[in-house]
Amino acid sequence: MKTEDTKTTKDSIIDASFKLFMEKSYDRVTVPDIETATGLTRGSIFYHVRNKEDLFVKVIDKYIIDTQHIKKKMQVHKETTLEGFLQKYIKGVKNTMDFMYSLSIKNVYKSYFFLIMQATIYYPHFDEKIQNIIDTEKKVWEKIIKQAIQSGEINEDTNIKEAIIRFRCGFLGLAFMRSLTEGMDINELTEYYTATYMSLKKKV
Repeated sequence: MKTEDTKTTKDSIIDASFKLFMEKSYDRVTVPDIETATGLTRGSIFYHVRNKEDLFVKVIDKYIIDTQHIKKKMQVHKETTLEGFLQKYIKGVKNTMDFMYSLSIKNVYKSYFFLIMQATIYYPHFDEKIQNIIDTEKKVWEKIIKQAIQSGEINEDTNIKEAIIRFRCGFLGLAFMRSLTEGMDINELTEYYTATYMSLKKKV
């Protein structure tokens, strides 16, 4: 029971600090800020994390590294079609969006991108971890598109590398562009993915 309580307290600290780091830049967040956000004393906080830097790393691990890893979002099976994969992908994006909105942070998507930029400065070897996420996701897309070609779902002359770029960069471009205003439009993403899929789909 004590272990469960410790884990719950640690998670609560990380969750509260995530919102705090979203609202204020890393260098502007103070220990008193963290105490106020968590409702805990300095001693209690640093019982669970070593210092502010360690807390920031744990926040990034949970809310960027783990959240953005495609294998955390969905399971891919041999029978998964490209169309089915796209539907799951869009659902995963929507679930993330719903969570972000629940935080009640002004310009939450802009704040999230800003948090990522902070991680490039304050998180040791962040670029390597992000590259691993990118490489893993590219392999998943490659697997799905190859299966779609082999099954006859999409055209056999589909350029796999170009198709991956169209799907991934289309999403990333929309995500970044919309983060500057009201946030990702899930309908816009759905329309883009549908149009891209139809351009690759094998004609009967």
